Amino acid sequence: MPIKHTIRRVLEFTAALIFLATTSWAHLTAKSHDQKNDGEKAVQTKIDIGGYALYVNMAGVGSPAVIFEAGGGNTSPIWARVQPEISKITRTFSYDRAGLGKSDKRSLSNTTLTQVQELHALLRKAEVKEPYIFVANSYGAFIAKLFAHIYPSEVAGVVYVDGTHEKLIGFLSNSLSPDQLDIFKKMAASNPDGNYEEVSISAEQIKEAGKKDELRNKPIIVLTSDIEITARQFANTPLAPALSQWLNWQQDLAALSDKSRQYVIKGSGHIIHLDRPQVVINAIKKMIEYDLKGRQAPAYKRAEISPDKLRRFVGKYAYDADHELIITEENGHLFADIPDLIQTEMVPISENEIITKDMEVAATIIELAESGIIIRNRYSAEEKKAPRVRDVK
Repeated sequence: MPIKHTIRRVLEFTAALIFLATTSWAHLTAKSHDQKNDGEKAVQTKIDIGGYALYVNMAGVGSPAVIFEAGGGNTSPIWARVQPEISKITRTFSYDRAGLGKSDKRSLSNTTLTQVQELHALLRKAEVKEPYIFVANSYGAFIAKLFAHIYPSEVAGVVYVDGTHEKLIGFLSNSLSPDQLDIFKKMAASNPDGNYEEVSISAEQIKEAGKKDELRNKPIIVLTSDIEITARQFANTPLAPALSQWLNWQQDLAALSDKSRQYVIKGSGHIIHLDRPQVVINAIKKMIEYDLKGRQAPAYKRAEISPDKLRRFVGKYAYDADHELIITEENGHLFADIPDLIQTEMVPISENEIITKDMEVAATIIELAESGIIIRNRYSAEEKKAPRVRDVK
């Protein structure tokens, strides 16, 4: 491969990891301006925060408010497949960072600290009250993490959607050749989310703030992309070693809290909310259900039933025309593989009902029926019948 082409691939991939998918996704929200929800019609406007204005997209009512942070170079429409659904159950807020999309440019130093301070001012001006649940993709993880360290009392939890870890910056500095790094710095000089030097400063800001360990007792869900998909795309570039570290960095995000869960989303690339939006929706719903502000926890209790009655749930069920729901049993424990849901071990709450093991945040109840099962969603009160198609050995 010619060296010029190799460097080009390296730079393209580096930009994708740090500044994350500069493609505009405005076409995904062509209908969002007319989107109605159970609370109020979506509002799109620009809000002045001191000599320049940022574009916001707000919808829904309720608490906690869900704050969407797009990846580097991306704008609020990237959440078009997720935000409208969450707006049906609580207040949501997405926006374009300064210099991106419909937001104004400004001359301030473009570090994550600046962006966090801007977001805090923007939320105040928009009258979006805490507590906040952050949903952050890629570079957006920088902002979510630093915001939580600076304003810990305002953050209820974080959903990282293949979030970028600050360790990546140092890794790139040590991996790219001096010539490659110099070319990249020149290409990134006008990046609205910060040039290479500013992103490096941002990584140090997060590292220093992280010493306070403010996320230790906050719930975190880490959604990790299928690394094999990315690895196949860039296997022949000098950045292949960085991919070998991605899962480790994702585990580091989960290690920020004693109340964390990590899920690898098979079949999804870096932008999980486009590839598998229902997974992100369900992760946010799960987060909303945490007992964050002294709310009463659900009154579910584990039922002690015999192994024979437990095994009645085991089987394959026709979830829809293209997917099966599979319930298996191992050593007296039930496990459910439900399409597009982030659920694993199930426990009985009666002789005919099972629910996810993390009962305080469980969304789905499965009830045995005459010819299969009934799947109930606690958020929407929806029911879905899934007939049994065959047993599982």
